[in-house]
Amino acid sequence: MAELLDITVNCPADWVPLSLAPDEDLSSWADEQAAELRRRYEAEGRRARVRRLARDLEEAAATSRRQGALAAFGLYLSGYDSRVAALEIRLVQPDADTPEITLPWLAQMLTTRDPAHDVGPPDVEEVALEPGAAVRVRQFVAAAGKGPFGTSPLVYSVIYGIRPTGRESAVLLTFSWTHPELEEPLTETAHMIANGLLVEPPAHPPAAAH
Repeated sequence: MAELLDITVNCPADWVPLSLAPDEDLSSWADEQAAELRRRYEAEGRRARVRRLARDLEEAAATSRRQGALAAFGLYLSGYDSRVAALEIRLVQPDADTPEITLPWLAQMLTTRDPAHDVGPPDVEEVALEPGAAVRVRQFVAAAGKGPFGTSPLVYSVIYGIRPTGRESAVLLTFSWTHPELEEPLTETAHMIANGLLVEPPAHPPAAAH
């Protein structure tokens, strides 16, 4: 039986939660969010290109929906017309092939490499977090496609595989960005968000079938 959990991710206010509800119209949602971003950008003395923001929001949410994320966020900072960073959350549960999820298993799963896009070996470290023991993987990969100068942009990523204390499942938090100048602050923010993760039994579990 699948383990039922309530997962709460506490992100700073400039991380926008993406719409993953299958019945929500993405275009209308993106327009509303872009209008909110325009108000925030203008309050901070920056111009907002609303149509570009709406298009980026819609594409980001659609991608996370397709990839089956449990939750997803985009970091939108004034002065930028698209996401500065992305965060996706997934739940990994034990199954017949992996009856127990361990940190070494998570590390192996998260460091499966693609020679076509690898830039260098990943940095893997076990870390102690408030929600439980975790493995952290930091790596750079070359993005698919070419940038304006004919080269593939680098994608910086930090992935936390967390085994919440007292739970059988693991929670994956995948942070990614392409702006090298933001590596240090985003790495710190990723750690703060991962450390603040809350994983609890559902407040209202579904009734058992008879």
